[in-house]
Amino acid sequence: MELAKKDNKLYMEKLKSVGLVSNISKGIITNKKDWVLICDTFRARGYENFVTIGNFKKSSETRFIEVKKQKPTSYNDCYNSYYYIDDVSLVEISDPSECKCNESIKEDTIKVKEIFNVSSIKKDSTIILQNINFETDKSELLSNSFNELDKLYNLLKSNSSVKIEVSGHTDNAGTENHNKQLSEARAKAVVDYLIEKGIKKERLSYKGYGSSKPIADNNTDEGKAKNRRVEFKIVSK
Repeated sequence: MELAKKDNKLYMEKLKSVGLVSNISKGIITNKKDWVLICDTFRARGYENFVTIGNFKKSSETRFIEVKKQKPTSYNDCYNSYYYIDDVSLVEISDPSECKCNESIKEDTIKVKEIFNVSSIKKDSTIILQNINFETDKSELLSNSFNELDKLYNLLKSNSSVKIEVSGHTDNAGTENHNKQLSEARAKAVVDYLIEKGIKKERLSYKGYGSSKPIADNNTDEGKAKNRRVEFKIVSK
């Protein structure tokens, strides 16, 4: 029994060293009638040989939903606690924007997000946090931001020596002074969230850059949306 626990612990540690993707965007899949598409991008390092699909969380971290017991009316109802996986494929792309899951394929498409892997992030690297949302022209975090922020929290919790700088960015609408204040307030909101979760404030810093560091064309709505972002940079490991 002790040997099995040790082997399992080593296996879980090994998993942390490779790229993982996790269904965190919509939680438990509850659609029992239709096939649900799950997709996203994964940056390979070059030594991967296998893809493993399953639940790799501890029992205490696994989410459950309670369903009412009922008499099955069909064969499928007897097995409604299982997921059937079909048509798994890996497609090589040169740019994440080429991924089909960036298109509106179906409303119930679930996008998975790569779990932050600190061993693959170099010092001074900047990572854009996806799906960090605020009310228009405000710095209050919306609840649909928490999944992504919790991934960042888990990275910091698992790597106690890592220090980061959180930076806020806006598009070029409005005055630069206002944009800088807004972007700084939004970066601070992210830092405050992490501190409330238990990360020491000495490991965190924040800065607002306003519209001074665009990554896309501010002359288009799509470009403006990309420029309104929150990033974090590894200050030290």
